[in-house]
Amino acid sequence: MFPMGRPCMFVVSGLSGSTETAQSQVSVGMGLLAGSTVILLTIMWGSCVIVGKCDLQDSVAKDLQDTKGFSLTGSGVSTDIWTSYAAIIMVISVIPFIIVQLPQVLHSTSARRLAVLIALIVSLILLITYCLYQVIIFLAVIKFNYALVFNFNHV
Repeated sequence: MFPMGRPCMFVVSGLSGSTETAQSQVSVGMGLLAGSTVILLTIMWGSCVIVGKCDLQDSVAKDLQDTKGFSLTGSGVSTDIWTSYAAIIMVISVIPFIIVQLPQVLHSTSARRLAVLIALIVSLILLITYCLYQVIIFLAVIKFNYALVFNFNHV
């Protein structure tokens, strides 16, 4: 299905009826969308760790060696640095959601609109930062590939 299909479906389902009904339908729909995404990511991550685990030696997984079973300190997976960067980006992307939830946790009705505005600003800043990060990575890859081709032709 088209990636924006599910969110659009929830928004369209909220167009009929009263404002309260529409808001409730959209909130439930978006909650289901976010929840299903989190569950799918968790299942995918967990299954990859369980299926791909190997014995750890000096915090590095030894390929095709799984003699320690389900040991929390003796078996696991190793990742490259890019996976670590992606994990950090995913954790940082949760910040706007935390900002929006703070007034509800503190039972403050007056701060909800302010929290949404702050979360919007933080989200836009994070989006711009992520786009710049992607451009920098892209340029670094182009520079690296150019250096490989240039050095290969002159060796």
